[in-house]
Amino acid sequence: MLYRNFVDGTTGPRLRGRPQSEQVNRRLLAAAFELVAEVGQEAMSISEVARRAGTTMPAVYRRYRDKEALLTAVVDREMKAIESEPADTGSLRGDLVESVRSIVAALTPTRARFLAGLVLAGGAHQAPVQRLSDALQRIATGAFARVIDRAVLRGELHSACTSELLARVPGAIVMNMALLGDGPISEGQIIGLVDQIMLPALMSTADEQDNSRTTRRPVHDRERRISAARH
Repeated sequence: MLYRNFVDGTTGPRLRGRPQSEQVNRRLLAAAFELVAEVGQEAMSISEVARRAGTTMPAVYRRYRDKEALLTAVVDREMKAIESEPADTGSLRGDLVESVRSIVAALTPTRARFLAGLVLAGGAHQAPVQRLSDALQRIATGAFARVIDRAVLRGELHSACTSELLARVPGAIVMNMALLGDGPISEGQIIGLVDQIMLPALMSTADEQDNSRTTRRPVHDRERRISAARH
């Protein structure tokens, strides 16, 4: 008799005896992830999670006290999967481009639907939503801060102080395109996002910080530095 592995989609012979606990847990998390992406967290049921994972409801409740705990575990798994150290290309522009590319790779259409299905629900389970919000903010701002710190060390920027909102811009755009069916974002759009939004915003922020200490830089000087960063 064959069974379907909901982690990697393969099939194989059903093993005798009770599956290993970690194997069952991986299937439960994968099934819950798929269901939230398909129907949202409110419509997701423990019984359907168990069915898809090839196990029983008691097996779910032995591991997770309730639906909220299961969803929180899924969030933890997904956030761990997308967290990575931003690439060091040797330039601010290169680092920003690679950072956006990594966001595009992480926010697959299914993962984008999972995030939407979790957040846009009626709010019955707030713990996983809060866990998701905290993790995304930590990942986005942390990675962005490391990119900026490297640019300061290279002398490309004068200060590491930047807006946290700017760190969220790439993820917001990629998520928007994925959900509205406009994605995946193209390489040209990635370059445009960096050259037309991220770099000018960073240079403008640097100028505003310099204004508190020196006279205002001419506009043409800012344009010159943006152009230099692009090349």
